[in-house]
Amino acid sequence: MFGMSFRFAQMTHIEPTVFYGLMRENVPGNILNNLVSTLVEDSYESKLELTFDGIMHESIDVLMNALNKAIEDNIVPFTLSADFERIKKELMEQLQVYSRSHPATNLPTGLFQRIRLAGLSQEQEASFSEFYKKFSGPENDFWKSLQQTAGLSDKAGDLQTAFELFNLTDQSVLLSSYLIQTQGVKNPNDLRHNIKKASDPNDDKASDSSKAAEPKESSTDSNQPCKQDNSQKGIHFYCEGTHHHCKPGPDNPKCVKT
Repeated sequence: MFGMSFRFAQMTHIEPTVFYGLMRENVPGNILNNLVSTLVEDSYESKLELTFDGIMHESIDVLMNALNKAIEDNIVPFTLSADFERIKKELMEQLQVYSRSHPATNLPTGLFQRIRLAGLSQEQEASFSEFYKKFSGPENDFWKSLQQTAGLSDKAGDLQTAFELFNLTDQSVLLSSYLIQTQGVKNPNDLRHNIKKASDPNDDKASDSSKAAEPKESSTDSNQPCKQDNSQKGIHFYCEGTHHHCKPGPDNPKCVKT
């Protein structure tokens, strides 16, 4: 544990005593007791990566409670309690950094991608990450609870839209961003129409083309009288029901051939 503690300190710039105390208090979970059985190869680097990943996925409350317990159990010096607020702030910053980019792959996590789509501030990102980790319950209750959370209530709709878009577009950040920024998607009700439009941009053009190809209804009044034209003698077009000659055309619908 000493070796891991110093490695974690190098990665985060937080004193190794903090990480030593956390691991001695069985954080993260009981992962340290099960490393040998869960890893195919019992390598130190694998243990290191798995342990750090587990710590970074714990909530700040779990971490701080474990650190306080480590002080009470005389695992780490009591003097550490004087720096609790600073340590808490530093840990929260590291949790946020880790949620953005996994050190092993340097790829943004799905959670951070969703948060970034919603356009949150850094403070809101940290608050939402904490809220997300703590919440347990059905999805509908999650969004309802978020709407009542101070500092995040005004972003609840944006976050829900970002989450649903991310799933509906098969986790495409590019398409999701396009829909939000250029197609005006503001809430989940906008999704179906805009996703269809974005996935087939020619659909509207085809629809317009189809409408243009449709024959326009004649604006001619079918009740208007037949226009007689005696110059048309010799051809077999007469005003309907009479023997008066007429010139056929769209503006003379009662001029018929007999």
